[in-house]
Amino acid sequence: MKIYEPCNYVSNIAYYHAVSRICDNPSWNMDTSFVNAQKRSFANLAMGSSFKHGSDTNAGGEFDTTMIAVIA
Repeated sequence: MKIYEPCNYVSNIAYYHAVSRICDNPSWNMDTSFVNAQKRSFANLAMGSSFKHGSDTNAGGEFDTTMIAVIA
């Protein structure tokens, strides 16, 4: 029996919030390509983690943990 995690699914809104916070900062002390990569990484993590917690599948788990590794 699979147990889905709807609370953890909804908590991924925080990752989208991180993207908007990155976008809201007008000046970064790093290259623009790195800032853009961070935006993409957090947006992909939000989607991947939502997929993992909403479906409880191996594919979702891989997507979630891979994006966490990319950001780290």
